[in-house]
Amino acid sequence: MSALILLVLSPMSMLAMASPQSVNNVTLYGPEQLDSQVSNVFLGCLNNTGVDYNIYVDDIGITVVVPTANRDVDFDGEDQGLFQCIIDVNLRMQVAAESTVYSRDENENTAPSISITHEWLIEQGALGNTPIGVRPAMKYTA
Repeated sequence: MSALILLVLSPMSMLAMASPQSVNNVTLYGPEQLDSQVSNVFLGCLNNTGVDYNIYVDDIGITVVVPTANRDVDFDGEDQGLFQCIIDVNLRMQVAAESTVYSRDENENTAPSISITHEWLIEQGALGNTPIGVRPAMKYTA
Protein backbone atom coordinates (compact mmCIF):
# COMPACT_ATOMS: atom_id res chain seq x y z
CA MET A 1 0.00 0.00 0.00
CA SER A 2 1.39 3.40 -0.95
CA ALA A 3 0.75 6.26 1.37
CA LEU A 4 1.99 9.73 1.99
CA ILE A 5 1.72 10.67 5.62
CA LEU A 6 2.95 13.99 6.82
CA LEU A 7 3.71 14.21 10.49
CA VAL A 8 4.47 17.87 10.64
CA LEU A 9 3.93 21.11 12.44
CA SER A 10 4.11 24.41 10.67
CA PRO A 11 5.15 27.58 12.49
CA MET A 12 1.72 29.08 11.87
CA SER A 13 -0.19 26.20 13.40
CA MET A 14 -0.17 23.98 16.42
CA LEU A 15 -0.08 20.22 16.55
CA ALA A 16 -2.40 18.64 19.08
CA MET A 17 -1.46 15.23 20.35
CA ALA A 18 -2.85 13.10 23.15
CA SER A 19 -0.84 13.47 26.30
CA PRO A 20 0.21 10.15 27.81
CA GLN A 21 -0.59 11.61 31.25
CA SER A 22 -4.27 12.11 30.60
CA VAL A 23 -6.52 11.02 27.78
CA ASN A 24 -8.79 13.94 28.68
CA ASN A 25 -6.16 16.51 27.71
CA VAL A 26 -4.29 17.28 24.50
CA THR A 27 -0.79 18.77 24.45
CA LEU A 28 -0.26 21.59 21.94
CA TYR A 29 3.11 21.96 20.20
CA GLY A 30 4.72 24.99 18.59
CA PRO A 31 7.98 25.67 16.75
CA GLU A 32 11.33 26.17 18.45
CA GLN A 33 15.03 25.94 17.60
CA LEU A 34 16.00 22.43 16.53
CA ASP A 35 17.95 20.63 19.25
CA SER A 36 21.16 18.94 18.06
CA GLN A 37 20.46 15.75 20.04
CA VAL A 38 17.06 15.41 18.38
CA SER A 39 18.34 15.99 14.84
CA ASN A 40 21.29 13.64 15.39
CA VAL A 41 18.97 10.89 16.68
CA PHE A 42 16.79 11.34 13.60
CA LEU A 43 19.68 11.41 11.13
CA GLY A 44 21.33 8.40 12.77
CA CYS A 45 18.08 6.46 12.66
CA LEU A 46 17.39 7.45 9.05
CA ASN A 47 20.86 6.50 7.86
CA ASN A 48 20.55 3.10 9.54
CA THR A 49 17.33 2.12 7.74
CA GLY A 50 19.20 0.59 4.81
CA VAL A 51 17.25 2.80 2.40
CA ASP A 52 18.75 5.84 0.65
CA TYR A 53 16.92 9.13 1.13
CA ASN A 54 17.37 12.77 0.25
CA ILE A 55 16.47 15.66 2.54
CA TYR A 56 15.49 19.28 2.08
CA VAL A 57 14.07 21.90 4.44
CA ASP A 58 10.96 23.65 3.18
CA ASP A 59 10.25 27.36 3.51
CA ILE A 60 8.48 26.98 6.89
CA GLY A 61 11.20 24.93 8.58
CA ILE A 62 9.98 21.39 8.04
CA THR A 63 12.68 18.80 7.37
CA VAL A 64 11.35 16.81 4.42
CA VAL A 65 12.61 13.31 3.62
CA VAL A 66 12.16 12.03 0.07
CA PRO A 67 13.12 8.72 -1.56
CA THR A 68 16.09 8.90 -3.91
CA ALA A 69 14.12 6.88 -6.48
CA ASN A 70 11.03 8.22 -8.24
CA ARG A 71 8.40 6.55 -6.02
CA ASP A 72 5.75 6.97 -3.36
CA VAL A 73 6.57 6.66 0.32
CA ASP A 74 5.43 3.22 1.57
CA PHE A 75 5.27 3.10 5.37
CA ASP A 76 3.91 -0.46 5.18
CA GLY A 77 6.83 -1.58 3.00
CA GLU A 78 10.37 -0.40 2.45
CA ASP A 79 9.85 2.85 4.38
CA GLN A 80 8.86 1.24 7.69
CA GLY A 81 12.20 2.32 9.14
CA LEU A 82 11.62 5.92 8.04
CA PHE A 83 8.21 5.84 9.71
CA GLN A 84 9.77 4.66 12.98
CA CYS A 85 12.43 7.40 12.77
CA ILE A 86 9.70 10.02 12.35
CA ILE A 87 7.76 8.61 15.30
CA ASP A 88 10.93 8.70 17.43
CA VAL A 89 11.35 12.49 17.00
CA ASN A 90 7.86 13.65 16.05
CA LEU A 91 7.26 15.54 19.29
CA ARG A 92 10.62 17.36 19.12
CA MET A 93 11.30 17.93 15.40
CA GLN A 94 9.25 19.19 12.48
CA VAL A 95 9.71 16.39 9.96
CA ALA A 96 7.76 14.96 7.03
CA ALA A 97 8.05 12.32 4.32
CA GLU A 98 7.14 13.15 0.74
CA SER A 99 6.69 11.19 -2.47
CA THR A 100 9.00 11.78 -5.41
CA VAL A 101 6.48 10.56 -8.00
CA TYR A 102 5.56 14.12 -8.95
CA SER A 103 8.55 16.40 -9.38
CA ARG A 104 8.54 19.56 -7.28
CA ASP A 105 10.94 22.48 -7.23
CA GLU A 106 12.02 21.72 -3.65
CA ASN A 107 13.23 18.27 -4.73
CA GLU A 108 15.94 19.93 -6.82
CA ASN A 109 17.43 21.35 -3.60
CA THR A 110 17.80 18.04 -1.79
CA ALA A 111 20.97 16.56 -0.38
CA PRO A 112 21.70 12.89 0.42
CA SER A 113 20.71 12.10 4.00
CA ILE A 114 24.11 10.53 4.64
CA SER A 115 25.74 13.96 4.13
CA ILE A 116 23.29 15.94 6.29
CA THR A 117 24.43 17.34 9.65
CA HIS A 118 22.66 19.26 12.39
CA GLU A 119 24.52 22.38 11.29
CA TRP A 120 23.27 21.96 7.69
CA LEU A 121 19.68 21.60 8.94
CA ILE A 122 20.01 24.78 11.02
CA GLU A 123 21.51 26.69 8.06
CA GLN A 124 18.53 25.59 5.96
CA GLY A 125 16.07 26.81 8.62
CA ALA A 126 14.93 23.48 10.11
CA LEU A 127 12.80 23.80 13.25
CA GLY A 128 12.03 21.71 16.29
CA ASN A 129 8.86 21.38 18.36
CA THR A 130 8.11 22.31 21.95
CA PRO A 131 5.01 21.89 24.13
CA ILE A 132 3.24 25.24 24.41
CA GLY A 133 0.10 24.32 26.29
CA VAL A 134 -2.63 21.85 27.12
CA ARG A 135 -6.31 21.92 26.28
CA PRO A 136 -9.20 19.53 26.94
CA ALA A 137 -9.63 16.83 24.32
CA MET A 138 -12.62 17.11 22.01
CA LYS A 139 -15.41 14.73 22.90
CA TYR A 140 -17.07 12.89 20.07
CA THR A 141 -20.56 11.46 20.24
CA ALA A 142 -21.79 8.68 18.04
